[in-house]
Amino acid sequence: MDRFTDTPKDGTTTNKITNPSFEHATFGTNWSATQVYTLEDQFTTDRAAGAVNGTSAEPTGGTRTVVDTESKLSIASSALTFAGGKISPIFGDPGVWYPSITRGAGKIITTKINYNYNTALYFGFDTGTTGKPNANAFFFNANSGQLMIYEGSANGPPLGTLATSTDYYFTVVLRGTGAYYYIKGGTFTNWTLLYISAIDSSSTLYPSIANWNGIFTADNIHIPTSTYLPAPLAYDTFTRGDGAIGSSETTGPDSQTTPSLAWTGGAISSNKNVITPTLGSEAVTNGSFTSDTTGWTSPNGFGTLASVAGGQSGNALEITMVSSGGQAADQQITGLTTGQWMIGSGYIKSGTSGNEQFYLQAGTTVGGGQLGFVGGTSSVSWTQKFWAWRQTQTNAYINVDKYSATAGTMLFDEISVKPLTLSSLFSSVSTSDKDVVASADVTMTAGTQAGVVTNLDSAGTPANFLIAYHDGTNVKLDKNVAGTYTNLISATTTYSAGATLRVITYHSDASTLKVRVYYNNALVGTEQTVTDAGIISNTLHGLFSTYSGNTFDNFTLFARGSDGEYAGIPAEPSDLLTATENTT
Repeated sequence: MDRFTDTPKDGTTTNKITNPSFEHATFGTNWSATQVYTLEDQFTTDRAAGAVNGTSAEPTGGTRTVVDTESKLSIASSALTFAGGKISPIFGDPGVWYPSITRGAGKIITTKINYNYNTALYFGFDTGTTGKPNANAFFFNANSGQLMIYEGSANGPPLGTLATSTDYYFTVVLRGTGAYYYIKGGTFTNWTLLYISAIDSSSTLYPSIANWNGIFTADNIHIPTSTYLPAPLAYDTFTRGDGAIGSSETTGPDSQTTPSLAWTGGAISSNKNVITPTLGSEAVTNGSFTSDTTGWTSPNGFGTLASVAGGQSGNALEITMVSSGGQAADQQITGLTTGQWMIGSGYIKSGTSGNEQFYLQAGTTVGGGQLGFVGGTSSVSWTQKFWAWRQTQTNAYINVDKYSATAGTMLFDEISVKPLTLSSLFSSVSTSDKDVVASADVTMTAGTQAGVVTNLDSAGTPANFLIAYHDGTNVKLDKNVAGTYTNLISATTTYSAGATLRVITYHSDASTLKVRVYYNNALVGTEQTVTDAGIISNTLHGLFSTYSGNTFDNFTLFARGSDGEYAGIPAEPSDLLTATENTT
């Protein structure tokens, strides 16, 4: 703001405002600056333990409500001081609560905390005035040493570890449902977005800070009257007509103005983003079993193979049990490329042995070394199944299996395996940020892969990137460096249709990218370190899928904040100043 003017009231043309341009040398002339808060507690007056309850926030914010049965909470040296050393520790005792506020998107609470060893503390918003702050709050877990969130009366995911005896600012920015969680201090030299939640929509909230038995100090708890919502780099609910995907939306998840970025890859279908991979040439021989079973063998001799009438468009493969155990048909395919993504498909139908278990598999050996897999139970109608995988060698063994000990037959038809064009597996937007919080709600088909891509080098000729995805059984994180894949995380994780998959990347130094993966609000595996120069500075981010039946919703992309993207957050005492001058 510059060049203030004041309409004269004396009929002259003289500007009554002195120093309207805020020249540095005379800035203080006649001007005063004040911060405007709903709550501001600087803990100015020292108070002994047991004497804090019922006193007023200083300078503003109403009465402090304190629970402190063993007198471990005091105010000294302009800080709220928790002494620890309780005989009977209880969460929320000691604790301080302030008068209630009404939830609104963009309302902020901030404090500065310096904690010691074995601290279990909560800071944020509560639905009452006892116990743990249970709506949207930070939580320091003394048992694990992790900074976490606590919301909806439940532990949220771990966010990382902090140094003791170090000043940190913590900020909770409310959403209509959930919150944004920020930190600054220690290694976080800039305001950093740690996590985004969509849990808890309680309307009446009490600002609070509470302890179990830790030793720490807190200072300058405040809620500014102004609000703040971070602007996403991109946001898309894909709510528009079927067809070309176009660009991301201009309104963010909390109605904030958002840049519109052009998508590369993907299309809209029923208000979802659908990626349809480009398929290469058929790799299987005689997958239609038109007149015989040429190219297929029974590797264990437990079943006999025959081409019989009644297939999808002609004959089908009939497997008849000879001996108990899985009765399979197997074919080796060659001339493949290591690192190539592949997709297989096939139809299955019950035979004379009834509805039974089956599976379709690609492996590195006959019936083993699983690369990709899909299974199920057959039925009296033809059912098509898909499965996808990434090659680890130049050949693969395709296996279809009547997996039962019941005498009789099962039918298979139209077995197909084709390579996928890598660039067609992505739907991405181009940004200027390499450190991001990227997420999407994923609905996928078991046996295929769907998730998030970050730090992608090129939409047209991708060669370096990170992909986090669910395959129906595991959540995985892979890196690809110049065509060579390395798996970083693989963890058995219960699939939930439409659950959020989130990837957080940030630089711990100029040559080191840290990566965290969250699924359904839980951390998957551990934080990973990536130092590959081909990945760590890339700024394309988006979605990844190996099958057109997978869908995406609510793509959200925020800057992590490593490069100062959130410098405008009004969370520190100097960030919100109202300048006034007496012009009388």
